[in-house]
Parts: sequence; structure tokens; C-alpha cells
Amino acid sequence: MKILTFCPYYKPHSGGLENFAEELNSHLIVNSRVDSITVAAYNIPKSPSIENCGGVNIVRLPAFEIVQNFPFPKFWSKEYRQIMARLHAEKFNIVISHTRFFVSSLLAMSFAKHQHLSWIHIEHGSDFVQSGGVLVKTFAYLYDLTLGKLVLRSSDINIAISKAVQQFIRKFDKRNAPVIYRGFDAVEIDKVQPDVAILNEPKGQTKICFVGRLIDGKGVCDLIHAIHNIYSEQIYCNVIGDGPQRKTLEKLVSNLKEGNRIKFLGNVPHQKVLSILKASDIFVNPSYTEGLPTTVIEAALCHTAIVATEVGGTNEIISPHDVGILIDPGNIQQLASSIEDLINDPIKRNLLAKKAYDANVNRFDWSVTIRNFFDIINKLGD
Repeated sequence: MKILTFCPYYKPHSGGLENFAEELNSHLIVNSRVDSITVAAYNIPKSPSIENCGGVNIVRLPAFEIVQNFPFPKFWSKEYRQIMARLHAEKFNIVISHTRFFVSSLLAMSFAKHQHLSWIHIEHGSDFVQSGGVLVKTFAYLYDLTLGKLVLRSSDINIAISKAVQQFIRKFDKRNAPVIYRGFDAVEIDKVQPDVAILNEPKGQTKICFVGRLIDGKGVCDLIHAIHNIYSEQIYCNVIGDGPQRKTLEKLVSNLKEGNRIKFLGNVPHQKVLSILKASDIFVNPSYTEGLPTTVIEAALCHTAIVATEVGGTNEIISPHDVGILIDPGNIQQLASSIEDLINDPIKRNLLAKKAYDANVNRFDWSVTIRNFFDIINKLGD
């Protein structure tokens, strides 16, 4: 079996979609039923045009970003035409695409229809685009009502990464969209040791952590203002990740004179992220929209207490007063009081961390994920 996957972004570009696609491919490729996987992704950031990573062939399509986080292929370029010609010359069995809101999914649709191949679309979004200005949101909304709907109605099957995503798909396509959660290797995460440097921070200091792309839809600005509203000097927040909003956020921290309590670490290797999570007391995800937030699951598996906005599939990972604290998106006062509650109550903090781990350690399993994918692939092949 030969699989062709169209992705808007792929490593070294970082994000939840990219991580999901990469890990899915790495688990599929070790299966005896898969002969090869080819990923067609936009060449953002600039990377080798053709490379092989862990047995997965990656080809990079020339592209540019019309606006931030919306790449568009350079259809007119000779390089683009040559790459697509090579792909059309190969004999694939299945086409896979990720997220309706990217032109890459339209490319998958065109390729599958032209080659008479089965097409699986994996949807990651649980809402209309919530980031950017009025013009970006309006464009995104109109895109979803036209081309996004076309993708979701044209695929052979849509797969939702959470129940919240499943409900969103039903706005456009009434067919059943099975939910297949992504997997994690809890055993390997258990082996990661807490970051020593963070553990050695001054005794009694509560360590807070955020992990994600620095874009306005992630709500990092709200987290900064929430910390500014907490008057305890015994807190320290690490912001892990990078993105177009970083300079703006760093300027905000400087203006609020919070440089001693909020540090930007940039992009760090995944193992390092896990070690920092394990050394942290509280993980905060103040996002405005999510499909199924990878970082929230990882925080749970790292025994970290969680405060998160109730968006997308977040409440499929944690629930209020049980395994985490859920708050309304954009509510800075509620975010600050929730963090402060956990700062002042280490017993509650530790209990939430334990419950978060226990609730999720067996819920997300790659062996189950891959089996469910192959059930669908086999049905499409019948």
C-alpha cells in the first residue's frame, strides 16, 4: 500500500497539526501493510525539496503565505509543475488530507479525483477561525462556507480528531464522521526526567508553563495579563514556542514590567518540553479554539495540574472540578483567579495533576489509533 498525504505544513514547521501528521505517518510506516508514505507539504519554512525522514518521503511544494498561517501554492512555477507531475506518475492507493481550511486539501481532492483514488480527510478544526482581524475572520468564514464545505462533502470519509470536531463537521456534512483520537506513548513520557534547572528554582515558587505557537488565537496575551493581575512574587511562567506574535508579546511583558516572572524560551526540542512540563506546577492553555489540544494531553501525562479554556475537545481531556479547571476563553479575571487558586492550594494542585494523569494515561493509544485507521482504509478498499 502506498499513501500520499497532503499537509499545509510539516516539520520543521511546528504545531499540533504537524505533530499529529508526523507521528501518524511514523506509526503507519512500521505497519507491514504500508509500503511507502509520501508527504506533499508547502516549503515553509525553506527546507530541502525532497528528503526522507524515518522512511517517510517528503516533497516540498513551492508556496508563500498570503496572510500569516495561510500558505498558498505557487501553481505557476516550473518546480511546482514538475513535482506534481512526478506525483501523478506514481501509483498511490490512498490520499489523505488534513484540515479543510487549507488549499492543500483542495489539492488532495483534485489529485484523488483525477487518479480515481480513495480520499480520507482528517479534520482538526472545531470552529470557524477565531484569530486575526475582522478581514481575516470574514475571509476564513466565507472560505469555510464555500471551499471548506466542498472539501468536507467531497471526501470519501471525514475523520474527526475529537467529538467537538465531529460536531463542527456536521455543520457542513451530515455523513457520519468517526472520531479517532491521536495516540501518545505514555510509557516513553513516563521515562522523561523533570528539568533540573526549573526544579532548582527558589523554594516555594510556583512554576507555570504554556506551550504552543505564539499567535493571537492561542490567548497568550490573556495569560500575560492574568499573571500581571496576580500579586504573588512567588510565581514564574515559562512560555515555550515561537510565532509571529512573539515580539508583540515580549513588548507587552516589558511594558507591564513582568520580565522577572515571564520568560520566553522559544522553540525547544520535544523531550525538553516534556521535561519542563514535568518540572512545572501548573500548565495553562488559554486558547480561543482547539481541535484536540496536544499540549493539554501531554501536560496530563506529565502529572501537571491544568487550567484551560473550554474550547474544542479540551473538555474531552479534562472536566471541571475533576481532573482540571476549565474556564471561558478571553476571561482574564477567571484565568487569574483559577491560577491563583492553585498557587494557594498545593494539595488541590497535586490532586488535579494525579487525576489528570489517571484519566488520560490509557485513553490515547497509538495502537488503537492505527487499528481504527486501517479499519477505514480496508473498508474503502472493498
